[in-house]
Amino acid sequence: MRRPLVCRFCKKLQTTLSVHLRRVCMKRGTPDEIAAEMEAAKESMQKFQCEAKVMDYNVWKAMIGDERVLAKVKTYMITKGIEFINEPATPSPAASNAAPENPQPTTSSPHSSSSDEMEESDKSQHTLFDLSDQPNWENKIRKKMQQAGLYKKFSLDEPLLSGFMKFLREDLKIPNCKQEVENVSRFLYFMDRREPNLNFVKDIEKTRSYYTQLADVGGLSKQTVLNYIKNVRRFVEYITDYRILQFDDQKKLWDWKSYRTFLIDLQKEYNKHVLKEITEKRSMQLNTTTPSPEDCQLILRVANKDFLSVIVKLLSGKVDITANEKTCVLYYLEAILMIKHLQWAAVVKNMTVTEWTNRAVSSIKKGSESKRSVIVEVKMHNSGSPQVSTFTLDEDEEQWFDLYFQHIRTSRKEDMLMTKDDRDSDRFFLSSCGKPIYNPSADLTRFHEKYNVPNITGQLARRVYKTARERALNEEKDSYIAGVLSQTTPSAETHYSKIHTETTATASSHLSRLFSYDDDLEFPKMHDQQVYAQLILKYPVTVDANTPRAKGRKSLTGTYDRVFYDRWRSQQQALRVTHILSHFARRQPTQNHVEKFIERQGWETNIPKADTVLSMWTLQDTTVDIADSPYIRHLVETQKWKGLTLATEKDKGECVFTSRPFKKGEVVCDYHGIPVSRKAGLKLLKISEEGAMGHLFFFKNSQSVASCIDAQTFPCPCHPQKDTFGRCINHSRVRSNLQPRTVRMEISGDLTDVIVFLAKHDIPVNTELLFDYGVKKSSLEKEHCWIG
Repeated sequence: MRRPLVCRFCKKLQTTLSVHLRRVCMKRGTPDEIAAEMEAAKESMQKFQCEAKVMDYNVWKAMIGDERVLAKVKTYMITKGIEFINEPATPSPAASNAAPENPQPTTSSPHSSSSDEMEESDKSQHTLFDLSDQPNWENKIRKKMQQAGLYKKFSLDEPLLSGFMKFLREDLKIPNCKQEVENVSRFLYFMDRREPNLNFVKDIEKTRSYYTQLADVGGLSKQTVLNYIKNVRRFVEYITDYRILQFDDQKKLWDWKSYRTFLIDLQKEYNKHVLKEITEKRSMQLNTTTPSPEDCQLILRVANKDFLSVIVKLLSGKVDITANEKTCVLYYLEAILMIKHLQWAAVVKNMTVTEWTNRAVSSIKKGSESKRSVIVEVKMHNSGSPQVSTFTLDEDEEQWFDLYFQHIRTSRKEDMLMTKDDRDSDRFFLSSCGKPIYNPSADLTRFHEKYNVPNITGQLARRVYKTARERALNEEKDSYIAGVLSQTTPSAETHYSKIHTETTATASSHLSRLFSYDDDLEFPKMHDQQVYAQLILKYPVTVDANTPRAKGRKSLTGTYDRVFYDRWRSQQQALRVTHILSHFARRQPTQNHVEKFIERQGWETNIPKADTVLSMWTLQDTTVDIADSPYIRHLVETQKWKGLTLATEKDKGECVFTSRPFKKGEVVCDYHGIPVSRKAGLKLLKISEEGAMGHLFFFKNSQSVASCIDAQTFPCPCHPQKDTFGRCINHSRVRSNLQPRTVRMEISGDLTDVIVFLAKHDIPVNTELLFDYGVKKSSLEKEHCWIG
């Protein structure tokens, strides 16, 4: 087995150091210099194995001094395979308190993604939990992957991988592509551990074994395995479509095409598993007891005593605040924003000092009394949303946040490491090491674990709030809250124009009342929520199920019949909307098409509205194949493509324009005509008029047989009254916005190869449709536009 060596330039462990030096760190070095560097690396590794594998406990004790720190260092080094000699027989009490008798060291994969590494490092920054109290942070799935060797990978500096990363970032404009390249690197390592190469195309069985091991041995979900398949498929397309390889040998070309077809079939297979996983997950959610609003804020009540004790110290001017107490205050304030004020984690993470100091003062009148409050606006919480997130703090909460800002944050800012982004230095919440907090959701999870209470995420709290406000508040009060919370939902965007100081303060008042558990607000208790599980057991929530009758359900639901009945109906309607959208997965339907499809389902009650379905439509190219879409098949058969219009221009002749916007990847139309052989197509081409393309489309069908679609014969026998769109689309190499693709689907009972056009990018209204014909007419007899 090859022994890994450390490169002293990049400080990374390399399985094949000589190859790494020649290709990366010593590209301009001579063979003698590389050989000398190899010898030095071998001597360094040998010295480490002989001298550094065994450490003297007394030497480290003299250097460190503090036995608590020494115990932690020793525990960490033991996990790295280091042995100690001359240890004391009985540890001192201080050391005993610092480390448990059977320490459970935290381990993480050396090949985890950068985001995972940052999250793990952020956990170590907080000192709220000592090693003796710290739970096991190991991720079971990552541990399985690491033990199975599925996390091992090549360096991303390898030319094959670095070129792929450059392609993703510069050509496809995907800035966050490191995870995808790492997945490909793990796949290449599994296929050949010596060095990254392209020989994997010859071993389809080993490829299938890799994905099977990811699911069975590594314990990954089918959706995650599907992502791995998509990453490798994009890598294969990068190799083949962008001419990374020159295929002079027809056998090599056939190997790559066969491998690509295998990946497409494998992706379809895992798509079915993913749909099954989603169905099982939704079924599980339906049978899971939902916490009440009171349960969501349990952590705030349990930790309140410890939190207030630190606040009292700060108010009395004491400066001996421990690191654990500072972190307790930080976590408590994060929990207030995420659980009580229902703010997104991004809002908490990106809130700045400037936004805090510019807070607006407001007051809420309650009878004859007027209570002071402040409103904070966070502008940069989400670069993809134009909304400003606002929340209101009462007088006590404002004092807590100001004490944190004046005392705790100031002390942590002294240790802050300045970054390239000046905004980081203005962040309101800082971790124990002085850096901006990285993951507020992870902080919230650790806070719940510290006090041993059920974990409530910010997303779960918002879902519980949504159910509660629909039952307890009227439409006007509900609109106040929806508009202020700045959530990227249609309701929030509808009411966004109403946001101002008075509105925000009023919404906060309604929200506080919603979670105040007054007697006049009737919420089902936790044991009553279990009744719903019995209801859906007797009346399962399915797409075609009839709504439960009042007589049958009231014997189960009792007092809260209307609450549970509305919940049942909303869940069924969500399933029905999903069912409708799956039928129109690859092309946006018209309202008339949606209404006719709903009518064919035969539903009598709880029927979704067509405009509601249309407002929720998005392109679902990851789960539904074009050939399996009944809507696309119907459009191909009838040639009733909506959203397109024919026009005639003086210089170009017939043109096709859009009358509605199209999303990237959406099916726009097809190239309709009579399927003929390549030989017959060439004959038609020769007799066509000089300068005309003859309305012929040469391609290779699904069996890799050279074929042609004749759209020259007009009108076609199957649609004598129609002028089809595909034959009228003009050519452009530079401005093409359509990509042709061969699809084999069942048309009028027969399997037929169909050429469909997909939008290469988002296409606005009144845009001419263009695609690249591939070659000029003068060279068509020697070289043709093959689509396969």
